[in-house]
Amino acid sequence: MEHGEVYGEASLAEALRGIKFPITKQDLIDCFGDQQVEVEKDKTMSVHELVSDCPHEKYFSMDDIVKCEAIEAKLKGSMAA
Repeated sequence: MEHGEVYGEASLAEALRGIKFPITKQDLIDCFGDQQVEVEKDKTMSVHELVSDCPHEKYFSMDDIVKCEAIEAKLKGSMAA
């Protein structure tokens, strides 16, 4: 991995830099939905794509977001690397 490249959860955290909690799912999408997350090398998804299948309507921490099963499944390939 080249210096400065981040994938998966680290890329999601970078895309959500400046987020204030608690935040609703709709506010998360409105504020950060267009941000791109590199889920694995050369594969990106928008924050909107990542959170769209999450059943939670409010998040109280970054852990709440990254531990959502729908997001974990989409990031799974990057965590296995």
